[in-house]
Amino acid sequence: FKRRDDFIQPILRENFPYVLLQPKQFGPNANFVDMGNYSGGQAVAELFVNGGGKRIVFINGPEQHLDSIERERGFRDGMAVANPDSLKVWYGDYTIQSGYAAMSEILKHKCPDSVFCGNDYMAAGAIRRLYEAGIRVPEDVAVVGFDDSDICLGIYPPLTSVNNRFLDLGRALAECLLDQIEGHMVSCQKVFTPTVV
Repeated sequence: FKRRDDFIQPILRENFPYVLLQPKQFGPNANFVDMGNYSGGQAVAELFVNGGGKRIVFINGPEQHLDSIERERGFRDGMAVANPDSLKVWYGDYTIQSGYAAMSEILKHKCPDSVFCGNDYMAAGAIRRLYEAGIRVPEDVAVVGFDDSDICLGIYPPLTSVNNRFLDLGRALAECLLDQIEGHMVSCQKVFTPTVV
């Protein structure tokens, strides 16, 4: 899942208009729009720390997926301020089933009081498993997802999530590319800051 960067050299050599979603790692001269996975992870950590979370778990997406890496990096950095030893991480595949399976494993140990899921679908699976175990959300366990997708409103209780502003991201990507094509802009580097909703 880690992105390869060998494709970028021919594009740069030919001076071809382009814009990439997210990858600041392609260097200081790359054209990109960053969706803020790192800062989204930090925001959730801050929410848990300020809420007094002590038994915190993270159900992340695939370990080698770029979004997962950045969300975990931000979350770990945000948690480091409070108590870096309190964080336990499980990995899934961004599906409801993997969130359910991860929560099943987590419940074999001590029940967490705060759960961050790498996307909303895994959060839905985790909430389902908590419900089956008689554990109430949010009264007993705080659960936060990522993406602010439509499933947030389709589960009960409605899910707290990180809104990474997909509409704004798409608009910024299109504007950056069109500006390059029309010669109005030589480079484009935009970083979005998501919010917890």
